[in-house]
Amino acid sequence: MAEQTNLSDRIQKAWASALKISIDEVIGLVHFPKNPTYTLYRGSPNFEDQYSSLFERLSYFAKEETKHYGDGKNNFGCSRSRQRI
Repeated sequence: MAEQTNLSDRIQKAWASALKISIDEVIGLVHFPKNPTYTLYRGSPNFEDQYSSLFERLSYFAKEETKHYGDGKNNFGCSRSRQRI
């Protein structure tokens, strides 16, 4: 992978470091959506739709059923198909 020049490169490098794998092995483990940014304009006529869309995406990070609290373990990893044992 070339010199880190943008945020996505830095995120992939951080995951590779956290998982103790090479940069090449992390390719595909980090998902970047086609619409990775949101811009909200409070005065916009479609502000409510924009806000609702952003809220739905951010809610993914807070989904209760996949979080484990108080077990003393980190909740980092990768998909089972690529996970190293």
